Amino acid sequence: MKKALPTWAVVATVDEPAVLIAAFVRHHLALGACEVHVFLDRVIPEVGPLVAGIRGCVLTQCDATYWAKSRFKKRPPHHLARQKYNATQAYGQTDCDWLLHCDADEFVVQPEALIADLATTIEAPHQTLHLSNSERVWLPVDPGLSIFEGGFRTPMWLFDDLAASLFGPAARYLNKGMMGHSMGKTLSPVGHDFEIGVHHALDRATGEPAMRRPSSARILHFDGLTRLHFILKMLKRAYETPNGPRPRKGHKRMAAVRAFREKAAEPAEIFALTRALKDFTPAQADLYRSLGCLEETPFVPRGCDGLDLCPASFDAQLRTDHAAFFEHVGLRDWADEAFGGPL
Repeated sequence: MKKALPTWAVVATVDEPAVLIAAFVRHHLALGACEVHVFLDRVIPEVGPLVAGIRGCVLTQCDATYWAKSRFKKRPPHHLARQKYNATQAYGQTDCDWLLHCDADEFVVQPEALIADLATTIEAPHQTLHLSNSERVWLPVDPGLSIFEGGFRTPMWLFDDLAASLFGPAARYLNKGMMGHSMGKTLSPVGHDFEIGVHHALDRATGEPAMRRPSSARILHFDGLTRLHFILKMLKRAYETPNGPRPRKGHKRMAAVRAFREKAAEPAEIFALTRALKDFTPAQADLYRSLGCLEETPFVPRGCDGLDLCPASFDAQLRTDHAAFFEHVGLRDWADEAFGGPL
């Protein structure tokens, strides 16, 4: 009798526009995931209608009642703690064989390779599966019709030697030529005493990260579905406390966050820095391409017919969702000017 293929699930803690959450859910279920667990970090009423009736979508509202029942007894102030707790909850609840923890702006590709990797017999059942990631950049030829347009850069280990000069002052904020992380994400086999972290699973028996083996499947990390989305991510981090962001690993990313805070009153400088970090010039694209560090196969999320993936619509929702943030940090005038400008 033919052995059944292993099943897999996805979990994410989200605070994003509803259309992105819906695309995340639909894509991964269409790709072959049996479950997608979405923990809503705030009330997002528009999500429900976009995923209503979709088998395998599990929505959890992380409200005061939810956190009161947790071991924390109230909402943890740090996003990382909420992510890890929610992912570990899903790990204990899923009926699938494997669980992937990622963010709503990360999309799995190459599902056939993923299933082949999951089905491979391994000697160490505690081993997890590591999916490396590429990072979206906008290319000069992109028409601006979808939030998923662009190419995808991969880590360039000799970036400082080979490419930094093409990025000018912005090079100081790029790590191996990437703006975001290059650590990938992890699929964990269900049934072990694991705590599910952001990039790896912790084996509680040893207190160490669980062993990982590489997968041929990959994750596409968008790190901002529009330029405005990226700006908001950076500014929200920059204004975590009255004095700036909380300390974190990733000193180059944190340096960029501080630069965004310093430039917050100057929309033109914010936009220029964003383009320097996220838009490729022809020369930059040519170099990455020549070194095999640029993927240009267009990405179209699966199962997303009927969703409005237009950047203008996405940014309009961001303006609504984050109006209170700009008011709170005293940047309402900046917001009015920025939202009216070219993004």
